[in-house]
Amino acid sequence: MKFMYDIFLFTTIALVMALITGTAIAQPNYLKTSIVDDKPANSHKRPYGQGWACDRGYREVNKTCEVVVLPSKAYLDSTGTGWECERGYRKNEENCDLVKLPENAYFVDTSYGNGWKCDRGYRENKKNCVAISIPLNAYYVDSSYGNGWECDIGYRENDGKCTAITVPANAYSTGDSFGKGWKCHRGFRDVADTCVAIRVPQNAFLESYGDSWKCKRGFRQNEDSCVPVEIPENGYLDSSGNDWACERGLKISGSSCVVFEVPDNAHINSSGNDWVCDRDYRSYNNTCILM
Repeated sequence: MKFMYDIFLFTTIALVMALITGTAIAQPNYLKTSIVDDKPANSHKRPYGQGWACDRGYREVNKTCEVVVLPSKAYLDSTGTGWECERGYRKNEENCDLVKLPENAYFVDTSYGNGWKCDRGYRENKKNCVAISIPLNAYYVDSSYGNGWECDIGYRENDGKCTAITVPANAYSTGDSFGKGWKCHRGFRDVADTCVAIRVPQNAFLESYGDSWKCKRGFRQNEDSCVPVEIPENGYLDSSGNDWACERGLKISGSSCVVFEVPDNAHINSSGNDWVCDRDYRSYNNTCILM
């Protein structure tokens, strides 16, 4: 039985191969695309797909390949079908015009703008590069806007000059161009343009910014001091550490925790200190009625 099956399988494969081969052989010549024979002069068959492409230095025009005419001071671009001007020249229709470079400038390869930029320390002014005048206690910045310079740390611009910022005792210069230009050291507070020491009461600590204080966990602020948090029965210290909250099923009433009644068709909410109506019910006069 297996022998008969092997003969059948071999015969089927042979028949399929014969059909494929026969179809390829029998294919009429007129169905074959003669792409290579039809390509114009100065072209080549595409490395993938069908069709042709012009050789480098030629461009397609009306199904022919015409030579790319390079003007003086030009070179073929990366595609090989166009051209770009050499450095120091700018494309103008079908020509490359010389870029007029002023003193204290250098060429840039861009298709926009002047085709040049001023050297460091100079700024464009009416197609020329003029030196940037930097005052005392300032430094040059590479920017096309503003003065072209900024004041050193501890100085601020004033009428085209850099004047010293008066930094009070227990403060430091920030170098900011806005605000006062200085900040108090940690543990001091700005009061009328001076830095006054912060009095940290007992059971308190300086906060992260260093210009205020906070009571330690288990204490709360009372004017300028920290007093213990008095926790009632069935209460606990909350997440802030400076106040208390009631346990689940209880609510605050004055300085105590009291039980609250949950009406029919309601349940304790996520906070644990109040109730909310069940689904399809709404609150009305301390009860839950069907919507």
